[in-house]
Amino acid sequence: MTTAKDILDAFREKFESGPPIINGMYLAKAWQGHLAATEPFVKPFTQRNKLDLQGWIEKAGPDRALLAVHYVFDNWRSFVSEVAQLKGLGIVPTKPSFEFTNRHFDVVLILLES
Repeated sequence: MTTAKDILDAFREKFESGPPIINGMYLAKAWQGHLAATEPFVKPFTQRNKLDLQGWIEKAGPDRALLAVHYVFDNWRSFVSEVAQLKGLGIVPTKPSFEFTNRHFDVVLILLES
């Protein structure tokens, strides 16, 4: 006879031991994890932000979308410099900004290619 415990154990074994499923929620946690390392308060992502992150996955694929999150935090200054040069911006954020990154995600993809 299969018990509820057997079903839960099988579920945990199947889903907790494998590679992570990269979706909008996973990318949001990765982004917030980077912010939490430097900021005392991290604003929660809205449903709209998570949908935007899902759009990153659709444009770049899950692995590259996750790589983009890490790249932006590791290379913020070069990223904003490239955006300023390509888009003719005079003012760019000094700290990582999701809204700015989302608006210029195409530049992140260009930089990942180089």
